[in-house]
Amino acid sequence: MTRSAERRRTRGPRRPRTDIVSRMRSRAASTLRRRRPRGPATRISATIAVAVAVVTLAGGSATAAGGKLLFQDSLQRPSAAIKQQQAAGLSIAFVNHQLLIKSIGSGFVFLAPRFSSNGSRLAAVHVDVDVSLGPTTIAGLFCRGPNANSFYDFVVDTDHTLSINKAKAGGATGLASENIASANQYHLSVECSGPARPGPTGKVHLQVGVSTPKEGDKATFTDRSAAFGAGPVGLIVAGDSGQSGSASFSNLTVRQG
Repeated sequence: MTRSAERRRTRGPRRPRTDIVSRMRSRAASTLRRRRPRGPATRISATIAVAVAVVTLAGGSATAAGGKLLFQDSLQRPSAAIKQQQAAGLSIAFVNHQLLIKSIGSGFVFLAPRFSSNGSRLAAVHVDVDVSLGPTTIAGLFCRGPNANSFYDFVVDTDHTLSINKAKAGGATGLASENIASANQYHLSVECSGPARPGPTGKVHLQVGVSTPKEGDKATFTDRSAAFGAGPVGLIVAGDSGQSGSASFSNLTVRQG
């Protein structure tokens, strides 16, 4: 029996791609508060946490992959880019030398560090982070998009699924998913690249790899339908099926190119 066949047998059938999205569907607010619903489709509001302090990283450095290092933080303690915050629906704190993000109630917490005085709208980016999930949690990374309502996310959940999703003002769409092994901590490695302004026919390549001490998996997708342009990158945490969720992050690295 092949290794992949054995994994499928022990983990059970793969869930439909839209399953995670249906549990995570919500709107994002453009400030550090909850947006009031505008109608039945927006009953589940979300919370955005944007690091308000501006960090300017001079220059950058070449990496083995040839990208420019934009941001690197172990996330063990507060910094100018990421500070502790408490507000309705969210908590951002540093606990046991990790960044602990809590989404309290429906919606999700969306943390986007800024790398320069002009923000951090990136077209081609590689992002790595370690994440540990609390109960009933969906968490990972996001990239691109014109505003807080529209972005791509790359997440793992407590049902052991890795997925790529496209969130838009009218809802969200599951793009790719894989069943993964259960682990105390996951390492996510994301590639999000394409034209800064793809237009109606441009392509955006999306890839996420996940690794644990035992094995690794990945999911990929190329968006050819009204793909999102350059946008911010950062961390995202949501509760499963309207519940509260929490995740601990460490070792965040962002490279351009």
